[in-house]
Amino acid sequence: MAQWCSVGSNPVERWPERNKQTEAVGRTAQPPTHRSNAGLHQARELQYQHNGGRETAWEKLGSNAQRVLRSRVGGEIIEWWASLNSDGKCHAVALGTAGLCEADPLTTRDGKRAHRIKTVPFMPDSLTSLTWRQTVDSGTPDRDSTGSQETTTPPLASYLSDEFCGFLGNLPARAQEMIQEPYTPQRDLVGGYYSQIDSDLSGTAWSFWCYLADNQILTFCSGSKVTQRAASPGRASWKMTCYRAFLS
Repeated sequence: MAQWCSVGSNPVERWPERNKQTEAVGRTAQPPTHRSNAGLHQARELQYQHNGGRETAWEKLGSNAQRVLRSRVGGEIIEWWASLNSDGKCHAVALGTAGLCEADPLTTRDGKRAHRIKTVPFMPDSLTSLTWRQTVDSGTPDRDSTGSQETTTPPLASYLSDEFCGFLGNLPARAQEMIQEPYTPQRDLVGGYYSQIDSDLSGTAWSFWCYLADNQILTFCSGSKVTQRAASPGRASWKMTCYRAFLS
C-alpha cells in the first residue's frame, strides 16, 4: 500500500506520535485525518479555455510575478496552474514546500496591470505527498478505497461552491475522499481548481489541479486521466498525487 512521503530535502517526523508508521526501509509520517465519510459528489460538465492552456497563461503572468510566487513558496514550485479571464488577465496558483501562493489580477490607479499576491504559509517541513495510479472502465462502479458508492449528500457540499462540487464529481472516489477527509463541515473552507484537455492522434489527456483548506490544513491534488484511442472503449488510466500540510 502506498504511504505518505515527506516533500523537501530535510524531512522530519512532524506529525503527532499516534499518526506515525514505521516501515522496514525507514519511517514516513501519516497526516492526520478525520475519516468522517467524506462523500462523493455528482459530476458536472466543465468549461475549458481555448487559449493555449496553463502554459500560455503562465507566460502572460510575467517574470516579476513568477519570481514572487517562486520565492514565497520556498524557492521551487512543485505544482502550479494558471488561467486567463475574459479580459486576458492571468490568475495563478503555485505550491511549494513553504506554502501555497495565489496571484489575482488587478488594475492599478494609473491603469497598469498588476497582481495581488496572497500566501498561505505552511509549518516548516510539514508538506507530505501520496501518489497512486488506477484504471477505470466507463460504466463500472468506482469501488476503490471505499468498496461502495456514496448515495447520500456529501457532508461538505453545503460549504463548497456548486462549481467546486461539480469539479470534484469528475474525480475517482479515492481522490474525492483524499481531498475532503481532513475537514469537517465549516464555513472556513476555501478552495480552487483548474483543468484542461490535451489531445493528439494517440488519445486524450485530462489534467487537473485543485486545493482545499481550512485554518489548519491545506490539501492539494493534481493528476491526469488518459484515454488511448487504441485501448478498450471507455477505459481510462489515472495518475494522481495528493499533498497535505499544516498551516502556520
